[in-house]
Amino acid sequence: MATNPQYIKYQDYYIVKKSFVYTPTDEFNISFVNALIKDIRNTPTKEKLLYKTFYELKKFISRNHSFLEYGKEKCCNYINYWLNKTVRDSEYGVNKEKFKFFDEFMQRDPKASDGPFNCISKLSYMDTDSFQKMKKLYDLYDYFTELKEHEDSSTLCRSISDLAKKYESMMREYEKDNKLCNMLTNLRGVIERDKLVAKDICEKNTFDSFILKIDPPREEQKELLYHKHMVDPLEKHIPDPSLQLLHHVYMIETLYKHLPQLLFQFLYHKQKDWKNQRGERVNEHYQYPKNNLHDHYHYYYHYHH
Repeated sequence: MATNPQYIKYQDYYIVKKSFVYTPTDEFNISFVNALIKDIRNTPTKEKLLYKTFYELKKFISRNHSFLEYGKEKCCNYINYWLNKTVRDSEYGVNKEKFKFFDEFMQRDPKASDGPFNCISKLSYMDTDSFQKMKKLYDLYDYFTELKEHEDSSTLCRSISDLAKKYESMMREYEKDNKLCNMLTNLRGVIERDKLVAKDICEKNTFDSFILKIDPPREEQKELLYHKHMVDPLEKHIPDPSLQLLHHVYMIETLYKHLPQLLFQFLYHKQKDWKNQRGERVNEHYQYPKNNLHDHYHYYYHYHH
């Protein structure tokens, strides 16, 4: 039982998973696996699917390049997750007791057992809690990869809020799992340094929203954020303090001047919506000038400006 799952960092997960996507130069002979499949006891249809899973496992453990380049531990960790996910998704009837057949498969394969690269004694059935945590983490990895590799480079920018929500949700749910939180923190660093941001493809305020969602500012930081987004830009474009004061005065006077007009416009449209919702029943009420906000609005606006 894998009660202490060994997570893989995003960078390692990404390159290891990608390295296992290849077309073998030769066909693999795994006819010896039929006896193992019979022992698992399944329907004929599921037996064929299970055969494909064994074949895919053979393909993984034969990928010497991956083991040489990224190491046995990372490769076997990924293969173990992939295998646990596959047998659960496919409902082969493979439980903890029957999971041993995958290890036995590698022991019976002469090329796998004699070679330097294999995952013998490295594959184990994960308990539900451990598997679900790992799946959520790797699903988040895959989601980020899908966004950043999309043909439309702006896809990541548009989906940054959704990505932040998924990240934040996992952080809250597993805040006591230090190993998992470390993996999430590492992922955050990867996202912050992503080339889309480095090349300014994403608008800066879009990416800032990701940072704020996953790491809300403390009270002492809010004043700094205000200066960053409000005061600093003003000082940049209007460096003279006296001109800055005039700018603020002008903005206040403009607001004061147009506030009555804006208020009447708001009330007029609210009244219009209310009348439309209730139909003819209220028309008689508004035939009297004192009840008609439309007339009040035009009187005020045209004779007071």
